[in-house]
Amino acid sequence: MPLVLSRAPLTDIPEMIGVELKAFRASGYAAHAALFGPCNTPELRKAAEERVLKSRTANPTILQLKVTDTDTGKIVAVGVWGIVVNWVDAPQGPKHWATAPYYPEGSVERKCAETILEDFVARRERYTDGHAHMVLHDLNTDPDYARRGCASMIIKYGLEIADRLFIPIWVESSPMGLPLYQRYGFEIVEEVDFPTEKWRHEYTVTLRKPQLSVPLQT
Repeated sequence: MPLVLSRAPLTDIPEMIGVELKAFRASGYAAHAALFGPCNTPELRKAAEERVLKSRTANPTILQLKVTDTDTGKIVAVGVWGIVVNWVDAPQGPKHWATAPYYPEGSVERKCAETILEDFVARRERYTDGHAHMVLHDLNTDPDYARRGCASMIIKYGLEIADRLFIPIWVESSPMGLPLYQRYGFEIVEEVDFPTEKWRHEYTVTLRKPQLSVPLQT
């Protein structure tokens, strides 16, 4: 069954979310519930799809990728790159994506989720604000297609872009994903262990510096 990498249009978001949820359920990464919210009912799943669509439609830096099983037409891996070529200061104001409206206002879940998100946003801004860069917002593979090279296809695509633009890549890696990123030259910058009353957010901030993709002419 040939696997093909391609751009993913916004209409693929519902299926892409399905891949992400399946991957995180298989991994047992509990902090995903804080970052993304529950999707255990059709209503909550639909709300998540609408949030993601709104966010990505409003973000001109987003590049969505998918790996498709050409025998079935099924999306089996997803990647979302953010490519900031020319830095422009964002307008001051509340960070709208550091909120967790998917939990009831005043609940422990909402308080803990927003605490995690605020910390996550602050750390990312500390590393990325002020200069051109790429970030990997999302990389997930259907567990049924693990160890088939899907994630590597998405990573290699991003590395080529970064090297041609000569900009660094930042990735906040989950514990299970770190060995893969290190294989592609990402170096550990900070290991984060951020506990809250409800969830513990553990991840590693990694950096890959750009490499010359074409030899310099002398």
